[in-house]
Amino acid sequence: MNVLSYNIRGGCMSSKRKRVSFLIQSNNIDVCFIQETKLHVFNESLACDFWGNKEVEWTTCNSVGAAGGMVILWRRGALSLNYSFLGKGFVGININWKGVGYNLVNVYAACNRAKRLLTWDLLLSKKRSRGGEEWCVVGDFNEVLRREERIGEGVNRFTKGMEEFRCFVEQMDLVDLNCVGGKFTWFKHNGKAMSRLDRFLLSKKLVEEWEIFYQRIDKRDISDHAPIRLSVGKLD
Repeated sequence: MNVLSYNIRGGCMSSKRKRVSFLIQSNNIDVCFIQETKLHVFNESLACDFWGNKEVEWTTCNSVGAAGGMVILWRRGALSLNYSFLGKGFVGININWKGVGYNLVNVYAACNRAKRLLTWDLLLSKKRSRGGEEWCVVGDFNEVLRREERIGEGVNRFTKGMEEFRCFVEQMDLVDLNCVGGKFTWFKHNGKAMSRLDRFLLSKKLVEEWEIFYQRIDKRDISDHAPIRLSVGKLD
């Protein structure tokens, strides 16, 4: 299974949707997590446009006005879907894979630290209510785990938020896999700051069962964020 995540900073332009569909089709993607669609309505036509054909299923959290918006797209028949769920700052799906329950969660966390903390608390509460299931939490977390993941303007700011994010990852019992291809996923327009805001966080058992070796940071093009990918069951 191949997985893609991308903060596209707006999905209204057909050129951006075509770029996402190219990444999906050229990398044989099975599941795609998109953040900041900025779409207050999401329909079958848009899903097919993003995916590149009609063999797609999806669940979405639409934008409020022109802000936010998340969608999870997956190849039709690739997943055994139980249900979808959403909360402040995330949308997710619960699936069965080899008899085990998995939660795949798309996160677009707020820039505001208090609102991010609410997202962390809601996800922790969800995990506690679903004992024995595995988790893949992915997206734009608008925070870093370590100081070296942020350089440039504001490098010494928001250390409390970093500590809270690290505590969230530990309490969720998730693994932050090594990266290849790059060190940062977000770049300020003037080039004076960059951070690793986007990542995959995975249950240890999921890493073992899916034979995941790394997460890849691809080149940035249509957004100020770079797309990130997992290749499952393959070693580069």
